[in-house]
Amino acid sequence: PSSVQQIISSMDIISGADGSNRGQDKLASLRANANYFRQALKARGFHVLGDEDSPVIPIMCYYAGKIPALSRLCLEKNLAVVLVGFPATALVLSRMRICISAAHTLEELKYAVDAIDEIGDKCMIKYVKPKKGHLNGSRTL
Repeated sequence: PSSVQQIISSMDIISGADGSNRGQDKLASLRANANYFRQALKARGFHVLGDEDSPVIPIMCYYAGKIPALSRLCLEKNLAVVLVGFPATALVLSRMRICISAAHTLEELKYAVDAIDEIGDKCMIKYVKPKKGHLNGSRTL
């Protein structure tokens, strides 16, 4: 019953049935955070999967042998990531998955992008030539 009530309350907030814009504001913030983060990673040369607006952002590393180093380096930078490899993916489709929240601040997102950029260089997981006009950290909410 408590889980069902939590779902009902969440849906009331998201739909605005609670009389506030809190749910829509959270969704807009989540979308802005996810899109900023995704575009910033792409601009730095990462092969990023997933749909625009999705808060789940997979970064391809491809080689399962890179997972231990990625895990260690992310931990050193205090980044919480999920590393996914075989047998959950095909042997050559390993990835690092990041989940973005509406509660993340722009400063936290910038820190994470910079840290992942550094880790990506060390582990050589940048597979896409970055486009000109590297993101400068601005975003529109």
